This record gives sequence, structure tokens and C-alpha cells, in this order.
Amino acid sequence: MMLSMLLTALFPMLSRLAVDNKLLFAERVKSLLNIIVLTGIWGSLCFSLFSQDIVKLLYGDAYITTANVILVQCWFTVLFAIFCTIGTILSALDKQKLLATLSIFYGVIAAPIFYFGTKYGAIGLAWSFVIAAFLNMTYHWVIFRNLLEKHISLLYSIIIFASIGILSYLTYNFKIELTFVFRLCLGILLSAGLFTYLYKVEFLKLKIK
Repeated sequence: MMLSMLLTALFPMLSRLAVDNKLLFAERVKSLLNIIVLTGIWGSLCFSLFSQDIVKLLYGDAYITTANVILVQCWFTVLFAIFCTIGTILSALDKQKLLATLSIFYGVIAAPIFYFGTKYGAIGLAWSFVIAAFLNMTYHWVIFRNLLEKHISLLYSIIIFASIGILSYLTYNFKIELTFVFRLCLGILLSAGLFTYLYKVEFLKLKIK
């Protein structure tokens, strides 16, 4: 809901800048990506800190094994948010036909991956969503960068997707064995640092004029 509202609110501004000021358009898109990626990583990390506590609270001890499945889906949601952003930018650039073509390619590539993933149950299907998203992101991102006239650097692209890939692997394979109080303090510090940065830096860049 938050992502949908943000993209809807920014769409008129992005559509205007896509015509009037390509450089500012690219800068605003990069700020939007920063907000979405950082917020997504924050949410996934926070869930990894309290995954078992959240599952126990909502579903009970019988469903504790689903914590890993939900965690993997959290990381897929980060990638899905980037796809939504790309779709919004393509619409702002009046590239609806290209958007439709990319969506079809996504479905064709993802279908066999999903089919294979279902053989390994819920966790296999969850990882198949992440793997399919990463594979489809390759050509989506190349086209996206070209449309923005490469104002988004290759280094920036590597940092984003390397961070998501490495953190998703680490949070899945290495459990956080800390006391609840320590995890709570860590979550508060992480949240305070993130939202202070977003409020004082990125949201100011996205201010609609």
C-alpha cells in the first residue's frame, strides 16, 4: 500500500519531468530507488531479527518453520518494489508497449522456474520467486538504465543488487542468536538511522514542486 501510494503521488511529477527536464527526472528516479531499496532492506532485516517471535505471535509454535519462507518472500518483495518502480517510470516515459513486452518475457522466463521450485515445497517456491526476479531484473535494468541515459551508474547498480543478494543469503543461512532486548535495541537503532537519513536527505530530493 505504501509503495502504491508513493508511486501514484509521484507519477504526475515524473511524467512532467520526463518531458521537461531529463536530468532532474533521472535524479528524482534515483532518489525514489534509494527510498524503496533502503526501506525494503530495512524491513527484511527487521523481520530477520524477529522472524521467529513474529511467527509465534501470529501463528503459534506449530508454524515456526514458516519463518524462513516469509523471510525469503520479504527479499522478493524488495525486488518486486523495484519492478513496480521500473513500470511506473516506463509509463511516465510513455513506453506502455515496452512495458507489456517486458511483462510477457518475465512470465515466460519465470514459469519454468516456479514449476521447478514447487518440487521443493514452500521454501523452494519462495526461492524460485527470488531467482526468477533476479534473472528478469538483468534485462529490465539494462533497458531501464538506457532509458535514463545511463544517469544511474553501473557501480550504483552493482551496489544495490549485490546488497540484496548478499543480505538475503546471510539472513537465510545465519540465524541471529541474540537476546530479545539486544535485538530490539538493534532494530530501534537501525530504524532511527534509516528514517533520519530518508527524512533529511531523500525525501527532500523528492519534494514535489
